[in-house]
Amino acid sequence: DISDRKRSEDELGYAEARYRAMVENTLSGVAIFRALGDCEDFEYLEFNKAAERIDLVSREEVVGKTLLEAFPGSRESGLYQALCRVWRNGIGENLPVYYYQDDRISGWRESFVYRLPSGELVEVYSDHTALIRMEEDLSERNRELYTLISNLPGMVYRRVHDGEWTMVEVSQGSFKLTGYTREELVGNKKISWGRVIHPEDRDVVFHEIHRALEKRDHFQVVYRIRTADDRIKWVWDHGSGVFSAQGGLQFLEGFAFDITDHMRIQEELRMTEERFAKIFQASPDWVSITTLADGAYTLVHTTDGEKILISKTLREFDDMLADSGFYRVHKSYLINLSHISRFDKKEGGYILLNGGDKVPVSFRKREELLEMFEKL
Repeated sequence: DISDRKRSEDELGYAEARYRAMVENTLSGVAIFRALGDCEDFEYLEFNKAAERIDLVSREEVVGKTLLEAFPGSRESGLYQALCRVWRNGIGENLPVYYYQDDRISGWRESFVYRLPSGELVEVYSDHTALIRMEEDLSERNRELYTLISNLPGMVYRRVHDGEWTMVEVSQGSFKLTGYTREELVGNKKISWGRVIHPEDRDVVFHEIHRALEKRDHFQVVYRIRTADDRIKWVWDHGSGVFSAQGGLQFLEGFAFDITDHMRIQEELRMTEERFAKIFQASPDWVSITTLADGAYTLVHTTDGEKILISKTLREFDDMLADSGFYRVHKSYLINLSHISRFDKKEGGYILLNGGDKVPVSFRKREELLEMFEKL
């Protein structure tokens, strides 16, 4: 019957149109092949829009070519071998994420290959390149962060605002700082952070941090800790609270930094300055004062050859000793005029002190210094 045949042809046409629409509009790449010879190669019969986007090539450039012509890296990627296996045994096969590369393109793919009743082969594949690169970038950033945290002279932590400062997480730097491992500190397994803090500092630490949390502010607290081998260390603890959407405090996150050496230096400087004050009050019989590179410290040279490090600027000494026979001959030097041996105009001008030290004289100070000598 002609009408039945026409209806069947129409239905077949509709089915083929639906099939093409699905293939063309799917987000996965779809390619249909015909095997050539005894699996010598595979000719492209179809190549959908998603495949064009993934492989950066048009359908017209691919259909009619063979797999190895269009994508010469298919043997190395394993796709060619998978197509051969499926063509021979008819069992669909999944290729887990693999790397494809040729002179034109490269990237990560995942494919599923199956055989149609007609004997044609279908590859459905997706591009994982962006995801793999994102994972690699994230892994590299995590590695860099881990390396950075591992090399810091302290530890990164997350802890609870309770009476024991219970650690939820802590970096491996805890061992170098405290002598306790991460596993011993987390969950107060062996000791709590509250017990690591020096007993005399515990109340101060609690109140300082609590006051900052009430203001939703960062906290910075300096305090002592007692290490596993019973040594005292100073730490600078800097952190902030982590609050829920409802405003409740969940954790404290921060960094505890070892400042023991810094505190020791500060104490030595304090003692030096006390000594300096006593010497100055007795008799400031100094030859010269020199500023150090950072400008915050100066070196006092005494008549007996001693050098005293003082945490004062040269400007402070200049103001303090203006009426005591000292003169600033250079931006970095302040000298005692009574200890000048001679002034030499050579080499841009310098002063030779009684102790044998040579002190440069700035150009704008030369004339002023000569006039001063004439008056003496």
